Amino acid sequence: MSEHEFGKEYDTLVISEASDQFQIQRRWKYARVLDGVAQEPEYKEQKTTASFDANNETLHENETGNAISYDSKNGTISIGTTKYQKLK
Repeated sequence: MSEHEFGKEYDTLVISEASDQFQIQRRWKYARVLDGVAQEPEYKEQKTTASFDANNETLHENETGNAISYDSKNGTISIGTTKYQKLK
């Protein structure tokens, strides 16, 4: 979750293995604040697939080209500068 003067953003990333590919589901919830009043939340969802790169130990999203890495020491998943805290 991130919070700023315009609202709160919730971002969830679900990665699951499906045969030789990985399925990635991103879900966003944006709770906008307009003139100090909370607005109806907005929801978005994106589904992509990824391939595992054994040399770099990263996933590469086929549709976007993003590299997804996992830091086992900190329990985080990173896509560029965005970090996700691993829950399960």
